[in-house]
Amino acid sequence: MELRHLRYFIAVAEELHFTRAAKRLNIAQPPLSQQIRQLERELGVALFERSRHGVQLTDAGTVFFEHARRVIAAEEEARWAAQRAALGDVGRLVVGFGGSAAIDFLSDVVAIHRSRYPRVQIELHELGSHTQIERLLARHIHVGLLRERAPDDRIQEEVLRREPLIAVLPEHHRLASRARIALRELAEEPFVLAPRAQSSSYTDVVLAACEQAGFQPNVVQEGSETLAVLGLVAAGIGVSLLAAGVQNVSARGVAYRPLRRPVPSVELAMAWRKDDASRLVSAFLESCRAAVAAAKRTSRET
Repeated sequence: MELRHLRYFIAVAEELHFTRAAKRLNIAQPPLSQQIRQLERELGVALFERSRHGVQLTDAGTVFFEHARRVIAAEEEARWAAQRAALGDVGRLVVGFGGSAAIDFLSDVVAIHRSRYPRVQIELHELGSHTQIERLLARHIHVGLLRERAPDDRIQEEVLRREPLIAVLPEHHRLASRARIALRELAEEPFVLAPRAQSSSYTDVVLAACEQAGFQPNVVQEGSETLAVLGLVAAGIGVSLLAAGVQNVSARGVAYRPLRRPVPSVELAMAWRKDDASRLVSAFLESCRAAVAAAKRTSRET
């Protein structure tokens, strides 16, 4: 049994006339009658009662008619879904992101992508940069938003933006009243940083900046996520340096202060597998670029 047999049967069942059904199908009437009889022989039941006055569905034909319509509808839906998926319009997209990337950039990207592709299901996972790279290679995520340079040539990366680092201080810290802080003024402070194993690029930037300012930071506590770092700073455990986008988080007990020049910066990049040519992924990459362009326009206007 083939789908064409079902389409032929449905046409006859709806028209209850072989000649009209053949005209509707744009085929000759004798081959249509032959195909219907072939279908009946395969099923082992009569689907139509034939007479000089026309045809009528048998009880078996009535039941088969309902099922045949559902099969054809499902086939058409599957065809449509495949075509839309090829255009990136439908499907499930899994995206990894670092904590600070979610604060402002990720929300903009998701809003843009949902406006363009409302049928795409976006699944978000907060992961460290190294974990994102591992999961990209394992095909557990499609795209990563991270601050790490991938050490594997199977991963393609594109830098989206560079963000200055800012000082994150307890609210009542002695330097919190300053408009700007020189990094060397934090030389004697305890630091709270993300683990190096989670994002070595970020840690390397912080350590290099501190070294340029003439000291090595005294790291007393590590926070695996941005919100954890903010909580530790608010508790007075230490100070930190984070990407400027963190200022969009209204964290109680924390003060954000820009640094005096030279200001170190960190990169935010999108990463994906080089061998992943799906339109689902390329469409999301385009939305990331659109979010960056929109942010630049807003910055110029303000």
